[in-house]
Amino acid sequence: MDIGDRMNEQNTIRIDLHCHSSSSDGSATPQELAAACAAAGVRYAAITDHDTLAGLDAFESACERSGIGFIAGVELSALLEGREIHLLCYGFDRADTAFAGMIGELRRPRDPGSASIYRRPAISPQALMARVHQAGGVVLLAHP
Repeated sequence: MDIGDRMNEQNTIRIDLHCHSSSSDGSATPQELAAACAAAGVRYAAITDHDTLAGLDAFESACERSGIGFIAGVELSALLEGREIHLLCYGFDRADTAFAGMIGELRRPRDPGSASIYRRPAISPQALMARVHQAGGVVLLAHP
């Protein structure tokens, strides 16, 4: 390793802005994700569970205990020309009731009594982005 490699390594800040917990389709709890981030030397992290904010509080607390900078995140589903797409949203106000209500609609089961089968999103990317922006967040396309 030459001096240039060592300087680049010293100036590297590890971040993880796209991880899923057991609150959506991941296998680790928010606390386990924060511990894994800490073990990997991650300095800033965002949990981006699918269409839910359920793991954010636990992840934020675990990040704080581990010395990791927390960024509020979520991966939301939208419908574009008949296809489902996913949008990564960051930095929004979790207390915004209109934003939380939109996410609640995305998580509503398609069949009464079946909490694990969700209906296809009916919201357009434009409407979703407008709601995220109103809540103070930014939006990026996931999986382009």
